[in-house]
Amino acid sequence: GGEEFAVLLPNTSPEKARALAERLVDEVRQMSFTSDGITFGITVSIGFAACDKDVKTFDALLKAADSALYLAKDAGRDCVFG
Repeated sequence: GGEEFAVLLPNTSPEKARALAERLVDEVRQMSFTSDGITFGITVSIGFAACDKDVKTFDALLKAADSALYLAKDAGRDCVFG
C-alpha cells in the first residue's frame, strides 16, 4: 500500500512532465532508509495525463491519471505510465 496524490504542472508539455516523472522515479529508487538497523528502499509508480481533445475537465484529467497509475502498478511498479 501507499499514498496517492496529484501534482498539477500547468504550461508543461507532456514530454516535460514525463521527463520530470521519470527523474523522480530514478531519484527515489536511489534512496535508502535505515530503521532499527534495517536498511530498505522505496519505489514510486507514477501515472500521468495531459489535457487534450479527450481530456478536458479536471475530473477527466484525474481519472486518466489514475488509470495510468494503475497501469504503471500492473507493469511491475517503480515506473512511469501515461
